[in-house]
Amino acid sequence: MTWEINKDLFDPFTLVHAAGGFFMARLGASFTTTFLIGVAWEIVEPWLKEQYPDQFPNPSRDSTPNKITDIAAWMIGWSLGVEQK
Repeated sequence: MTWEINKDLFDPFTLVHAAGGFFMARLGASFTTTFLIGVAWEIVEPWLKEQYPDQFPNPSRDSTPNKITDIAAWMIGWSLGVEQK
């Protein structure tokens, strides 16, 4: 399967976002905090990619659908990481 990184709805970095959300939950972050950090990342990411492209495996800009999927994956990861009582 061929992925168009940062353009397709899902790409290999979708799992990275899910893992980030999972670890936020395991660190005890709330839903709101996790969501706000996920959204903030998607807002600052283009600027960071422009300023520091060598720090990213693929510095191309994310498409809007990809950004939405990244945030959703982040939150799904969080929900999987929340300890069930």
